[in-house]
Order: sequence, then structure tokens, then C-alpha cells
Amino acid sequence: MGTYITIKSKLNDNVIDIQGASTKAGALLDAFTPKTSGNQNQQWEFIPDPSGSGYYFIKSALNGNVIDILGASTNPGTLLDAYPQKTTGLDNQLWAFIPDPANPGCFFIASALNGNVIDIQGSINKSGVVLDAYPRKTTGTDNQLWMPIGGTFPPPAKQLPTSLTWTNLGTGSGTTSSGATECSYSLNLTVQQDGSCHFWGSYTNRGDVPIITAPNQSWGVSFVLLDVNGKGYSFNSGGNAPSAPQNGSTQSWNTTQTIPAITQNWNAIAARHSGVYAYDNDVSILDFAQEILNATESAISTIGTVISDVAPVVEAVAAALA
Repeated sequence: MGTYITIKSKLNDNVIDIQGASTKAGALLDAFTPKTSGNQNQQWEFIPDPSGSGYYFIKSALNGNVIDILGASTNPGTLLDAYPQKTTGLDNQLWAFIPDPANPGCFFIASALNGNVIDIQGSINKSGVVLDAYPRKTTGTDNQLWMPIGGTFPPPAKQLPTSLTWTNLGTGSGTTSSGATECSYSLNLTVQQDGSCHFWGSYTNRGDVPIITAPNQSWGVSFVLLDVNGKGYSFNSGGNAPSAPQNGSTQSWNTTQTIPAITQNWNAIAARHSGVYAYDNDVSILDFAQEILNATESAISTIGTVISDVAPVVEAVAAALA
């Protein structure tokens, strides 16, 4: 058993409470008058995220369930419940404690899912009002401010980056899967917290050799962005490149998209700050979509997962050039 505290609202001194002391998964949370006995449903401890993100589970003394945003919804006003602690897709159960400079001793409790904070719905000043996750306000914040009673909150979560970039990744010459010794590729990726994603690079089929010895190539590249929950987000391109020195022997791609899945999972992505990449090419008539699939499979094989675990949020496939 850990050290338990109560979490008191600045609005009215009510505390975070599991409604009716229910032990059922999904029982709603409210702000309720502090009890003097039978108060396990009002006592909480803080469990660090095992990934090291700096966020915490808020775990009940009643049955070990944790404070959870219902259904992992990012909608403002989504209710909070007490739910069994998860091992994947954790952001709706992870929280940071942010001090309010204007109110010493008071804290916002912010979700790792989207930054929304624990809020007494409607700022209603009575016992039993439900709690929700709501955007942090700049005025009238008493219903979003909380104080630890009987202990302290953990330190604020570490600052996560708002942008991640990988540049100049690739092979260089002499490292192709087909045995053609001068094929090469490079790739680059920038992703941002707002979901903006820039994926660019190039592939070159052999140069400085007679055309007859350098056949056309089907090729594909894949960069798989990883998060702390083991989920992957694949960025891909491919095409069919003639041999050098013909036009089109070097092919480039340059794509920019806004991807909601990146925003929704940003904390898990930024906390891990990791990706794997690979490419595949072949002297054949294989469709380059198959080359992309081969490249993705090659990339994820290095992290012990399977293709079904990768969400292909970007399919930036270059058109084959004549």
C-alpha cells in the first residue's frame, strides 16, 4: 500500500470522490464533501508512468482503479471515471500536476491525452457535481484548481518537445537489396505536435554504368514512427526508376500533411522519440506498393512487432516515372 492523500478543490473544499464508493469499472467521479470514515473512495496515490514520460496514474485506495477520461475522448467536457489501469493506450489515464503561479499551493491536473484538466463541471458549487476533462481556463479557474491534503503532488511532468526531426537517413551507395551496387536513397521526416508532418527524400537507380547492365528498379521506402505504447505510424513512398543515365533515374518525394492521429498521440510519440526505417528494391515487375510493404515489414522486424501493429497514417506514394 502506498501513501494516500485527498485532492481538494479550491472552489468549495470538496474532494475528488468515486461516486457512491462504487468498485465497478467506469464508476464516475465527482467533487464531494470530505468524509471522516469509509473514505477510501476519496484517497489517492500517484504511480509514475513506467515509460518515464514524467506523467502519473492517480490510483484509488478503494480498488486500485485510476482516474480515467471516459472512452479516451478528446472532446471538451468528457466525464471522468475510475477504471482499471491499462498497459497500452495510456494517455487518458496519465496526468501532470501544474502549479498555478497566481494561487500558491494550487495546481491544475492536466491530461497527457490533450492537455485538458480535471474540472468541476459547470463550476457548480455543491456536493456531488461530476468531474470532467476540460480546456484550461485563464480566468474563473477555481473549479480547475486542486490542493493535496495529507501529502504533496509529484513534480511537474518533464517538458516534451513540440517537434521531432530525422534527417539524412538512408543507405548511400553499395547497400541495395537487389545486388545493384550503386542504388541509394535518403529520407527525412519532421512531425509536430499540431499534427503537421513533412516527409521528403529521394531514390537513385544506378549511375555511371552502361544502361544494359543497370535494369529498371521497383523501389519502396518506409519510416515507422513509434510511440511508448508500441504503436507505429508509417510514412512511405515508392516508384519505378529507370537505370542511369536516363531521365527519372533519380526520383524524389516531398509531402506535407496534417494528421490528427499524430496530435492525439503526441505525448506518447514525443516521450519515446524513436523511429525505424528501411527500403526495398528489386529488378522485377513487382508493383512498387509491394516494395513499400516489404520495406515496412523490414523496418518493424527490428522492433519485434508485426505489420498489423502499424497504423499506416501516411501513404505518400510517388507515381511511377516513364
